[in-house]
Amino acid sequence: MAAIEYNEEDVKGILSPTDEIELWLENERENYSSQQNENLRRKAEIINQHFSRTSKGFYDLDTMELG
Repeated sequence: MAAIEYNEEDVKGILSPTDEIELWLENERENYSSQQNENLRRKAEIINQHFSRTSKGFYDLDTMELG
């Protein structure tokens, strides 16, 4: 088995709360042309409004002391 270097950018999926937040931010920012994708963008906008109340706390988790 060959050793490979881990690159977080290669990981596709939701592994942490901040991944979920980033996914919806990307969906809101995208400039989609179809009506179906525009519906997704509008839903993402609503979800991001709700996430905005708590997202800073999740981004700060990595810097918090555990004990």
